[in-house]
Amino acid sequence: MNATENLVAITGNTYHVKEQLKSECGARWNADAKAWMVTPANADAARKIVASGAAKPRYANATIGQRQNERMSRTGWTGCSCGSIEGHPRSSDCASCQHDY
Repeated sequence: MNATENLVAITGNTYHVKEQLKSECGARWNADAKAWMVTPANADAARKIVASGAAKPRYANATIGQRQNERMSRTGWTGCSCGSIEGHPRSSDCASCQHDY
């Protein structure tokens, strides 16, 4: 994008579609405006991407337990879902994991 071009600011809930905005519309982040800047030719496409929310986070509607179970299965963790590690006490260890150190 040329700095002298007229650009259109794209705002809204863009965090989950930022990669799509960059790749498909050539969007660039403007920190001062807190908006994605696109050429007028790409403005409609960028607005549709933001409106559709095409790239939603994988945990968008998951419960905490579902997130923990997915993370544990992905990492191979077989311990407690509180994340307790034997020999490393933390205040967040659940009651069944309060080890006697």
